[in-house]
Amino acid sequence: MEFFISAAQSRAARALLGLGLREVAEETGLATNTVARFEKSDERKIGVETALKMANAYRKLGVEFLEGDGVRRAGA
Repeated sequence: MEFFISAAQSRAARALLGLGLREVAEETGLATNTVARFEKSDERKIGVETALKMANAYRKLGVEFLEGDGVRRAGA
């Protein structure tokens, strides 16, 4: 089973929040290299555990994921 979150969404969410790769890694519990590799890839599919960690961390920090590659501040 896979969850879809794009590299573009991850980059956009990180930029929206003004976070660096290390900060995202700390929030998600993932390795900095894992976050960096994903954001540099064109792949849309990542393992469900990794995707959920990333998506949940961004949501907790106030990011809402939109259809396609969009993101915005929650409640905007």
